[in-house]
Amino acid sequence: MKKKLLNDSDKMAQILEFDPGIYSIKAIKNATYDYTDKAWIKIKSKSNEKILVYIRPKLHDLKDINPLIMDFENHVLDHQIRLEVSNDFKVVREMIVAQAFEPCDNLKEIIDAVKP
Repeated sequence: MKKKLLNDSDKMAQILEFDPGIYSIKAIKNATYDYTDKAWIKIKSKSNEKILVYIRPKLHDLKDINPLIMDFENHVLDHQIRLEVSNDFKVVREMIVAQAFEPCDNLKEIIDAVKP
């Protein structure tokens, strides 16, 4: 992942490059949504080679943008891992939900057993 200043006059804005082979656009969008209260963010895609994220903090008195950028990068990674884990366990989750909503033949007996 590369970082660079947007321009010399605006040291508080940066462009982050994400490799779409590692980070999905969905993970980047999810992380971006979580940061809309902290920064102005714009996402652009350069074909399939890279995803660019323009980020500028909303706080004008912020002395250093690096902690915000590093936290954002970790947030993107967190969302990417969540998506991958969700995909890995999709079948198990669907089986649990299907079982939970399956009609129960002895529902009256279960309710009667729970009543005090």
